[in-house]
Amino acid sequence: RRMWKYMGAHSVFWREPGNWYVGVTSRVELRKKQHEKRLGRSLRLHNAYKARSANAAAKIEADLLAKGLQGAGGGWTAESRYVYVFKVRGPMSR
Repeated sequence: RRMWKYMGAHSVFWREPGNWYVGVTSRVELRKKQHEKRLGRSLRLHNAYKARSANAAAKIEADLLAKGLQGAGGGWTAESRYVYVFKVRGPMSR
């Protein structure tokens, strides 16, 4: 719920899920840098939340993917307790 509110607060007119990317990681800053390198730009809007467990993080990710966010899903380990989102396109993404 906190991530959904964060996305709404950083969307100009409406919360368009397809403008956002969600993922799960154990190392937030490293994963952010990997995304920045892949995209060729810094991530202006990026936020991460620590879940109770890796399973809880995976469930949050799956729920947000089902709402239409971009993301690969899966690929996490037992240490992956952080769920992160960043804006990939639309107003305020750059």
